[in-house]
Amino acid sequence: MGFFDKAKQFLTGYGLKVQITEIERQNPQEDEVYFPVKDSVLKGNYRIFAEQDCTILQHKHEFLLRYTQPDNSVQEIILDESIHDEDSNSSTTFPYDMEQDQEIEDSFVLNNINIPAALRDLGISNIRKVIDNPDFELILKVAIDVKGSPVDATDEVKIQFTND
Repeated sequence: MGFFDKAKQFLTGYGLKVQITEIERQNPQEDEVYFPVKDSVLKGNYRIFAEQDCTILQHKHEFLLRYTQPDNSVQEIILDESIHDEDSNSSTTFPYDMEQDQEIEDSFVLNNINIPAALRDLGISNIRKVIDNPDFELILKVAIDVKGSPVDATDEVKIQFTND
């Protein structure tokens, strides 16, 4: 393996890929995903694929409100997060090993989401101001911590606000 192959492996999640496969019974690979602003629970599934042998330390799930401010700076507010690791109540025992070409599936539930409160913290009381506003994005991020890699394998999906 050449220098650039080693550098790529070191910096890209150590030969591991993660893909969010379902969010609230919606397939993010085929369609846009929608989430009601006043809902407080988000569920989903994801797939992890090992391109080489590795050890997984944790799975992290974050639901973010990303706001692009008038000066083009970006602020991220964590609406809710959960971690599957050795201290969690996950059905998987952490850390665990994956062999090359092995694929596993996992799921998450985020149940403490309060988008209206996060918007109020930004000084926004009218929820209609964020629906279809490109300055506000909902992002689901899943990150897999791989032993020996400085960069987590991640996948992100943009979710559309709805007022339903």
